[in-house]
Amino acid sequence: MKAHNTMNRARAGRPVGRRIATLVCVGTLLGAVDAVLGGNTGGTCVPITPDVPVCLTAADCTGDGPGYSGQWACMNAACTWIASGFVPIPAGSFWMGSPNGESCTSLPGYAGGGCPGSETAAAEPGRNGKDWAETLHKVTLTKAFEIMDHEVTQAEWNAAFKWNRSAFTACGDTCPEDTVSWYDVAAYANAKSAAAGLTPCYVFTDVICQDDFPVTTPADCINMGKWVSAATVTLHGVATPYLCAGYRLPTEAEWEYAYRAGSSTAFYPSAGNDGAITQTESSPLDPNLDQIGWYFGNSAVGYTGCCDASSWGGPSCIGTHPGGGKAANAWGVYDMPGNLSEWCADGWHADWGNGAQTDPYFAGTAAYDRSVRGGAWCGDASFGRAAWRGSYDPSRSNSCFGARLARSVP
Repeated sequence: MKAHNTMNRARAGRPVGRRIATLVCVGTLLGAVDAVLGGNTGGTCVPITPDVPVCLTAADCTGDGPGYSGQWACMNAACTWIASGFVPIPAGSFWMGSPNGESCTSLPGYAGGGCPGSETAAAEPGRNGKDWAETLHKVTLTKAFEIMDHEVTQAEWNAAFKWNRSAFTACGDTCPEDTVSWYDVAAYANAKSAAAGLTPCYVFTDVICQDDFPVTTPADCINMGKWVSAATVTLHGVATPYLCAGYRLPTEAEWEYAYRAGSSTAFYPSAGNDGAITQTESSPLDPNLDQIGWYFGNSAVGYTGCCDASSWGGPSCIGTHPGGGKAANAWGVYDMPGNLSEWCADGWHADWGNGAQTDPYFAGTAAYDRSVRGGAWCGDASFGRAAWRGSYDPSRSNSCFGARLARSVP
């Protein structure tokens, strides 16, 4: 079999890719496609209709985009438009949670390798004291997605709403937008979807601002300088966030998968950082976390309006930092280990169990807290681990909370 290099003429709004006849292999890590030249090259081989445009690399994708800034990526053999400031994340499987001294070989879905605990019986330092909160289990995500390579910045927030909620405005436009609730972030996702011409993921009804002020949309609250104290939020015509057309909060599984980027250590590895956690509190400094995230141990700042943490045993001036100042993971994602803790789509699900799961999502109800992931300037080193989980009321906001958006790719 041969990989034909004939390219079609680019047409506005449509990608043009290579034409590969009969069979392609989709790589399991980056979604790259290899033509089968005399054997399986290690990916998942699937038959395709001859003469259907596919791609080998992003360089094979040409033509105009859908009308908002971004770039083409080659994912699962298809040319896929990735928005500016986002990175493509392939579909795949990983181990979610952290080891508690057990061997992975007895867990459902274990097929050898890649599982934290499969080669050691030691529990992960800093693991949540409630063992069920980080139960190790195999997760498969069947849909590729894009996720912001940074936390939503103050500049991005200000472009959507009239009220900058940040407690650290002096940090600047490239610093993350803090002091946002789950409701606020869902409203921001809808605003970004509308700006891109995409169907919003969330439907808001019964919206109440602070001081029991009823409005039509959550943006009405934010633009009046009020927070959303209550609302009913449902998905727009779909059963799970994975099926939304527009921007949304990532599920817990997507968030941890994107953080790990193929790793199985407490932190993702980087240059000079093997991913292990050696210090679970704010002092002494954890050298590996210091390479990849901002937390209570290294977040001293010099701008006005910072937080005085001296009464907690910390610096007299501490706060958020500009995004992207620490090392990214293997997929080009920054700051998940620390700057702000990030809201996720799920209602709080105390125990995911140890059974293998596919596209997990827990909707909960309006009465449920919402899940929060990742370390923050105000947290100990243990919060920066990939498996750390927290939960808070969706109306709650403080200067430790922020977010990043995701979107399923077609």
